[in-house]
Amino acid sequence: MSKQVTPEELKTKSPSLEVNMSQLIRRALGQGVERTERERIRELAREAGRILERISSEDLVRAIRKRNGLTNSQMLFSDFPVHCL
Repeated sequence: MSKQVTPEELKTKSPSLEVNMSQLIRRALGQGVERTERERIRELAREAGRILERISSEDLVRAIRKRNGLTNSQMLFSDFPVHCL
């Protein structure tokens, strides 16, 4: 197991190793934030999937069409390309 290095030790070693501490810290924080955001998005997607599993595809299509203001006749023919009508 490696010995934990104190911030003071890192600060004294960094100039001799030509390490830009500010840049290193910004990059590490940015990567940590991105990783956390990706995990939150994955969890939200899983939750959305669990919710959508309980809704029939017919109900989902009907709700979307109603939300988009399609009439019954538009709903009836909306799945067909225009050149087929």
